[in-house]
Amino acid sequence: VLVGAQEASQLQEIGTPESAFVADIILTRIQAYNALQPLKERNKAALHDLLCVLILLDDKLILDSCSVYATVCIDRGEAAGQLLIDRRVAHEKENLTVVFRVDPIRYHKMLLHVLQPI
Repeated sequence: VLVGAQEASQLQEIGTPESAFVADIILTRIQAYNALQPLKERNKAALHDLLCVLILLDDKLILDSCSVYATVCIDRGEAAGQLLIDRRVAHEKENLTVVFRVDPIRYHKMLLHVLQPI
C-alpha cells in the first residue's frame, strides 16, 4: 500500500501532534523514494512499519499471505544480517507470515482513524 501527499494532508487536518508527525514521515519518505528508489507511481511512499502496526491491530487487513520458516543469517559472509526463508518441503515450524497483499481501503481508513484525538 502506498501513501502520498493526499494522505499527509488528511493527517495534518486531524491536528494532533501524532498525526502531524506521521504526515511529516510520509512527506519525507516520498522525497527519499523519489530521489533514491523511484516507484512506478511517483510521489508515493510505502510505510512498512506502520503497516505492521495496523496489521497487529486488525489482521483482516491481510488479503494474501503465507506462513514460512525463516531465520536471520548471523555468519560473517555476504548474507550476514539477511532474512533467509527455508523453502524446502521438510523444515522447522513456520515462524513468520509473509504478507503479499492488503486491503488498501481498510488501510487508509485505519490510518486516519487511529490518529484521531481520543
